[in-house]
Amino acid sequence: MFGSILSKLNTFKGHKSYILGDFNVNLYNSNSSVVRRYLDCMFSNNFLPIISRATHFGGLNGTCIDHILTNNISNIICNGLIRCNISRHLPTFVVLDYNFDPNEKCRNRNKVNINDFLLQGFLNDFKLLKFDLESDSAENMYSFFDRNFRTLYDKWFIKSQKSSGNNSLLRSDWISIGVAKSSDTKNKLYDIWVMNKTRVNWNKYVDYKRVFDAIRSKEKFEYFDKCFKANQHDLKKTWKLINGLLGRKRSNRLLVFPNQDAAHNFNYYFVNIANDLLLKTYGENANADLTDFNKYMPERNISELSDINFSSEEINNIISKLNN
Repeated sequence: MFGSILSKLNTFKGHKSYILGDFNVNLYNSNSSVVRRYLDCMFSNNFLPIISRATHFGGLNGTCIDHILTNNISNIICNGLIRCNISRHLPTFVVLDYNFDPNEKCRNRNKVNINDFLLQGFLNDFKLLKFDLESDSAENMYSFFDRNFRTLYDKWFIKSQKSSGNNSLLRSDWISIGVAKSSDTKNKLYDIWVMNKTRVNWNKYVDYKRVFDAIRSKEKFEYFDKCFKANQHDLKKTWKLINGLLGRKRSNRLLVFPNQDAAHNFNYYFVNIANDLLLKTYGENANADLTDFNKYMPERNISELSDINFSSEEINNIISKLNN
């Protein structure tokens, strides 16, 4: 069984494997047939043990039964034991040298965010967990701990890169402190149901969510009704409220200047207003007759005053009749 696992790990070319745990095989007992078969199986699959000191002290002499096996020792910086009195087994460790490419993009990488507020929330939820200390199965107890620990860790510390859109209550101006706290209570009820999926927990969550949705909808309606009434004579602010509700974003192509300066873009825009209007109105049918202004603006008739004579007395008489 152990040999087939090591052999299967070697089938993944280019993969570096590390196996660690309490194997209960004392490497110091070289005369044992079990130890010889264990070493033969390990060496034949290109694995080496990197822990050579005694890791367990249950009798007069220490034994080396906690192993770290690997098929790659080129990137190991150091390895060893940690002295502590937690148990009779000393913890083993290995420090590896991995050079990750900082320019490599990981699409599904989530951001870990930890601060005092989130840590306190994590601890408060963790204290609510009820462990069955009377259980005879250590495996079931550890599975319960591991499953709930991962759930709470993802809830409080993992921030997905995916955008949450406009559904975040913290981004809405109409949300009051009371509604925000109620939303947090609703989420906690849902988390309790996720960790313990019983009919009672589900009914508590559904009943609270139904009341919360009604209160939230009412407060949102009253807030925007008040805003629309306050700006009913201001068309610009009214449309701003409408676009905000619909999730529209104003775009102005004049403010985007790729590889050019602002002055050039403004000049280009105003010089081509007529052509843009023609293309928008007539499309590809805007021919030369429409773009040539001489077709609809005839030549000016310039009147000449060279043949008319004015005397100084007439000019003075006209000026004297003008109002000061």
